[in-house]
Amino acid sequence: MDYRLFLATRQMKSRNGKFLSFATFISIIGIALGVAATIVVMGVMTGFTEEIRSKILGLKPNILVQTFGTMSDISQTLEKIEKINGVIASSPVIWEEGIIQYRNRAKGIIIKGIDYPKEIKVTDLKKYIKGGDVSSSKDGILIGEELAKNLGIRISDKVSIISPQLNSQEFKVKGFFNSGMYEYDNSLVFLSLEDTQKLFVLGNEYSGIQVKIKDVFKAEDMKKKLQSVLGPMCIVKTWQETDRTLFEALKLEKIAMFTILTLIVIVASFNIASTLVVMVMEKRRQIGILKSLGATSGDIRRIFLYQGSIIGFCGTISGCAIGFILGIVLKKYHFISLPEEVYSISSLPIKLEWSVFVVVGLLAFCISILATIYPSSRASKLGVAETLRYE
Repeated sequence: MDYRLFLATRQMKSRNGKFLSFATFISIIGIALGVAATIVVMGVMTGFTEEIRSKILGLKPNILVQTFGTMSDISQTLEKIEKINGVIASSPVIWEEGIIQYRNRAKGIIIKGIDYPKEIKVTDLKKYIKGGDVSSSKDGILIGEELAKNLGIRISDKVSIISPQLNSQEFKVKGFFNSGMYEYDNSLVFLSLEDTQKLFVLGNEYSGIQVKIKDVFKAEDMKKKLQSVLGPMCIVKTWQETDRTLFEALKLEKIAMFTILTLIVIVASFNIASTLVVMVMEKRRQIGILKSLGATSGDIRRIFLYQGSIIGFCGTISGCAIGFILGIVLKKYHFISLPEEVYSISSLPIKLEWSVFVVVGLLAFCISILATIYPSSRASKLGVAETLRYE
């Protein structure tokens, strides 16, 4: 073993030589906790973003095609869209607002008029449905589970839907859905296209066309294809655009959290610097003896660089291990619950990515090495006469 590495590891131990010194242990723990906190928080932010995205895309289309005004004859447009490479399915849709009334209770709602057989090809509505047969949705209504709870509605009950034109029509509740998004489950209802057109006096008009594509992350490229095929009279919006504010806020929050937690690692690295500075002061005599035996300034510098690197490496590896274990536990047991009405999800989501482990680990290790530069440089500059003057 290189004698410089041997001395570096020996200096990290306590006087009896069996355990790590207290200062070394605290330095390692500081780095480990900073790394673990960064990995877990980044995992939570990634999990939260993906959970929200999957839930939004569960009931919303990947791409929405509209026109300046309302659509009437859409059969040709549907044919054009479904011929484009990369498109899985398309479906007409109507979006309106109204009031749902059950007995003496009423609430403002968003109404989505759908063609059920086509809708389940475009969105994940089918997997969210609980109870009831909604395959034939004419004269029936599908409402969110939270909305049903709040109004005391059960399957087969009859509710009234009131339009802004003050038209009112009764519908039989054929089923509930639970998307996991409180906002949707408490305010969204589904009607058939025919019933929606009749209630809102729309004739043969539609709000737009929903499009499902193979790769949701290539929505911008597909938007350009659709725009070129459909012409300038059509407005094409991707899922990123319809919820841009939410996803931009999540992105900004993730960057902010990463920055804050990196500062924690930087603060923890000061433990390494302070530990080495104190050690330099304590080991002045030993440094002088080494230099008198022929050790160069570079050798002395390398001893302390090795020591700081070992502390940083141990702290980084320990932090990655702790972060991984905490992430697995959080992912498996979901023991941290969240208020659904605030966060739209019931438990803390987490997704661990290896890229985060690599980036955070390398960053922490580099910060640890930088923290050793000053104390190692100071140690190398000590002269033999100065260190042995009072010995």
